[in-house]
Amino acid sequence: MTNTLDGIAYACFSACAFGSMYVPMKKYPIYDGVRFQLYMCTGILLVGLTCSVLDGDLASAAAFGPLLGGGLNGIANFLLLRLVDLLGIGVGYSLFHFAGLPMGYLIGRLGLWGVPRAGDALADCGAGVVLLSFTLLSMIRNADICEGDDYHGTRFEYPLISGSLDVREEKETLSRQRTAKAIAIPLALASGAMSAISNVPVTLWNLDHPGRPLAPILPMYTGIWLASVVLSLFHEVTCRILGVESASPRRSPALACGAIWGIGYAGFVMAIHLAGFEASFVIGCIGSILVSGFLSVFWFKEVHSCRSRFLFSLAFALQVAGVLLMARPDPLK
Repeated sequence: MTNTLDGIAYACFSACAFGSMYVPMKKYPIYDGVRFQLYMCTGILLVGLTCSVLDGDLASAAAFGPLLGGGLNGIANFLLLRLVDLLGIGVGYSLFHFAGLPMGYLIGRLGLWGVPRAGDALADCGAGVVLLSFTLLSMIRNADICEGDDYHGTRFEYPLISGSLDVREEKETLSRQRTAKAIAIPLALASGAMSAISNVPVTLWNLDHPGRPLAPILPMYTGIWLASVVLSLFHEVTCRILGVESASPRRSPALACGAIWGIGYAGFVMAIHLAGFEASFVIGCIGSILVSGFLSVFWFKEVHSCRSRFLFSLAFALQVAGVLLMARPDPLK
């Protein structure tokens, strides 16, 4: 029971880090997001190097499994940028997590790919309650959009649709929106599933090397960085061929975002080690959305309506109830 509670605490810590990691970039544009991802992944790699140096274990950097998992994670984040480009930051991130959450829970619940099975019917109920809280949070993001002609979400710079379009332009806009949604659904399924599966190699590596839960951090982060480099090079070459300029965001805030994510993921790995895969993934996924929603409502004041504030409070209560159901001693252990 003590290990489970410690794991839940680590999962909550990682959720706080994941939910607040974009705060350093709040006041700065990230443009198309590709160079931002490269700088952010560099910050992630620096955290991995620091952890390995402090741990005195650089030999594990060549572990293939975690390296592969990091590559999948980097590709998933790149696809997420394209998803946000199509649907916007609120709907895009919501759809991404909606696709990844069931996959992450089922991996641990059913014991897929060698991950130890865990959980029972009450844990399933807890996951369902947490998923319901996610649905409420999605309603907040979609229903309470800040007003103003210059609103750009979290500073992703995408063209805004003017309110003075004629009928023909409106039909063309609706057609583009339908096309975007048709592309976004498989994109969300792919990116969300890849994000969940990317954690499996690290979990399996820790099972084969007990007592060293943070050892696969460096190869995981190296894989993320390598995937980001390859995809960024591909993007730059494509832009040059098409004659399109790619603007560069500020480096230091992006590095800070990566460092926060890297520290949070280290806590997430500890959570999996102590509390199991399915509970840690659900808490980390939903908790990060909850934390980002908390910052949006109470710090940045981006949510104004009483209805959305009520939905947020209800989602928070459901989140706590679901976590308590999943935090019980695992009957399969």
